[in-house]
Amino acid sequence: METELSTEQRDYARTVRSSGEGLLSIINDILDFSKIEAGHLELEHIAFDLFECIEGALELVSTLAANKGLELAYSIDRDVPEGIVGDTTRLRQILINLFSNAIKFTPAGEVVLSVTSRQVEDKHEVRFAVRDSGIGIPADRLESLFSPFTQVDSSVTRRFGGTGLGLAICKSFVEAMGGKIWVTSEVGKGTTFIFTIMAPSAQVPPRPYDQVPDAFRGKRMLLVDDNATNRQLLATRAQSWGFEVVPHEFPLQALEMVRGGDRFDLAVLDIQMPEMDGLQLARELRKLVEMPLVAWTSLGRREADAMSLFHAYLHKPLRPATLYEVLHQLLVQHTSTAITPTSQYDANMGKSHPLRILVADDLHVNVKMMLIILQKMGYEAESAANGLEVLQAIELSTYDVILMDVNMPEMDGLEATRRIVAEYEKRPRIIALTANVTVSEREACHEAGMDDFLAKPIQATALREALARCPRREDTGGLGTIARPAQTPAASAPTAPSAGRLVAPASVLISSWKEQPLLDQASLGNLRDVHEFGGAEAVLDLIETLETEFVSLVAGIQQAQQSEDLAALSLAAHTIKGSSANFGAMRLSKLAAALERWAKEGDKNSIADAVSHLPEECSAAVAAFRGEFKL
Repeated sequence: METELSTEQRDYARTVRSSGEGLLSIINDILDFSKIEAGHLELEHIAFDLFECIEGALELVSTLAANKGLELAYSIDRDVPEGIVGDTTRLRQILINLFSNAIKFTPAGEVVLSVTSRQVEDKHEVRFAVRDSGIGIPADRLESLFSPFTQVDSSVTRRFGGTGLGLAICKSFVEAMGGKIWVTSEVGKGTTFIFTIMAPSAQVPPRPYDQVPDAFRGKRMLLVDDNATNRQLLATRAQSWGFEVVPHEFPLQALEMVRGGDRFDLAVLDIQMPEMDGLQLARELRKLVEMPLVAWTSLGRREADAMSLFHAYLHKPLRPATLYEVLHQLLVQHTSTAITPTSQYDANMGKSHPLRILVADDLHVNVKMMLIILQKMGYEAESAANGLEVLQAIELSTYDVILMDVNMPEMDGLEATRRIVAEYEKRPRIIALTANVTVSEREACHEAGMDDFLAKPIQATALREALARCPRREDTGGLGTIARPAQTPAASAPTAPSAGRLVAPASVLISSWKEQPLLDQASLGNLRDVHEFGGAEAVLDLIETLETEFVSLVAGIQQAQQSEDLAALSLAAHTIKGSSANFGAMRLSKLAAALERWAKEGDKNSIADAVSHLPEECSAAVAAFRGEFKL
């Protein structure tokens, strides 16, 4: 779909993709329903953050809503407990199903979630209501809506796809959680699905926005958005922190207020509005006053020419934590979140600290990314795809440092390092690159003779510091042939992971992959740097390479599963884990981490479950990357 195709070819490809996605949805629904029918539905009872579960579900469907031009919002009542005990995965599945249905059957308008709660003895009855402004459901169809294989009318499957199992599955999950589900609707005006669950409360860590800074109190906020629901939700949240919020539906009215002399401490502007959009309004406000401007926009819709107009961006649906962070940066720290930050890379480092660098990694997309990062630091590096190629390269050329991936086919980084240490008296400094940030992995690297250790995804600061520790040798024209074995030099202790990068136990990695956001915004820095350095074309090239690698790796994993080659399966899963984390696809990385562990443990049932999710997760990650950079 991303290659040059004729109109006819593109139509065929679109049909194949659409059919494949439809078939996948049918298979997943039938698998879930089969478990329920067989009485194998088991719910987890663990403490989890309810707010994170809700926001995570909304995040997964936000792109779908944005693509249709729909407003997506939510409100959580103050009485709702932040943490509860239950099955977060099944609850998220219910919410995603209801959100997806609402978006699917809503041609224009909004989809809004409201969450309330009441105490019932020692538990909370949490009530969720998903309201849309869509086509509605006829009254005579409401009662049978939760029956298996039932849809609103016989044409729905052809028009919108699906199996008619989603709501039946939701009903089973809800009832297993001690609640009930029902629906109200009016044809042509919209539908509201309501469900309840029973759950005891649980403690969650305190949130940053629980402590309101004095700098917020009494500040005036101009809020301009043509959607009443969004205005109310943001205004309510800001008012709870002490802001005086002046909401406006129409940009021209807001502009006249400022022209009339009203003063504000900051303004939050919706990007897409009738009569005058947020960009036009921002330009006019800039002519009148100096104050921070915040763009409020659907995910992925960050206009390139707006960077100089806005100090920060808020994505819909609004997360309180994100709103708090933006307001704190603008009003307390007095810094902008939208202005291009100071580069993490010292472009002159290649001149001030010249090094000849060899990058060794079997995944082509990882090599591309690393070469771009090094180029931003002023280095021109070379690459090798495995340990054997590394040995060949150092016979022909001189290198000061090798960035060595630990897990590679044919010969891994550990064996290549052992040979280099044993055979060369003068050798390059070797820095381990691995996604396995464990004590045993660091010890293995140290014992092999590696001099330093970097965790994937590679952080610019950590890489810069590791390169700064590399002494530059005088150019001897190449290491040449082996002169004599050399004693293993005393390798410095591998560097511990940078602060804040705590490594979760394997059990947590395995059980929590579904908890992760599709993309981790904090880990997208590498791609954003590539976008800044090489533009959209460079990012697209990397994403296309990543997609090709994913297809190859998934095929290899499926083949390894069939042949029960668990070693090959573990290696391929490890590769996906590292490359996806390197690009910020943390949910896929956690799934691959779980698969890698199960392969090492020989847990075939868990392997089958993980492999069944892998193609969908890889496709979702690539699609999210494209959406993030509007490619």
